[in-house]
Amino acid sequence: MKPYETWKNITESEMSPEQYSQFWKEYLKEEEGIYKKILKLESNVIEGTIKDLADANEVDEVTFTGFLDGINPSLETELNLDDYELDTPISFTINYEKLYFNMHDAKAKWLYNIKEWNTILTKEQQKNIKKDFRDSKAIAPKVKIGRNDPCPCGSGKKYKKCCMAKDEAANNQE
Repeated sequence: MKPYETWKNITESEMSPEQYSQFWKEYLKEEEGIYKKILKLESNVIEGTIKDLADANEVDEVTFTGFLDGINPSLETELNLDDYELDTPISFTINYEKLYFNMHDAKAKWLYNIKEWNTILTKEQQKNIKKDFRDSKAIAPKVKIGRNDPCPCGSGKKYKKCCMAKDEAANNQE
């Protein structure tokens, strides 16, 4: 069985709440260790086989495959994990800004707060990415345009004599 298939089987299997909690507690601790090691590297390009990379990060191959599954959306080009065997050579490039953003999206505070980020992204970059994340989740209230307000298209006409009339005419044709 391929490592990604094994990973999916484990994560999708029936577990008691205690087993589920224990599994993710152990996995997240190992994942944090992988991130710390990877962020210490001088390159954002990672190469090797799943087996070699798992050994280098002191985890089993299935755990490393789970890490790849989690980081996949933050890579310059996503990996098709279904294709990989333990000894298949892989190469991927991490987009650190995207990864930091995605960690906020996943609410992975234990990951985006590790000190190793300080060698990758400046405090200012981290602050800006966090702001961009918050801005992306903000919902702007819909502004209601009154009939007698100036038309938002910039024509200078009242809304009722411009775009509102056009919208009503289009709706009547349907």
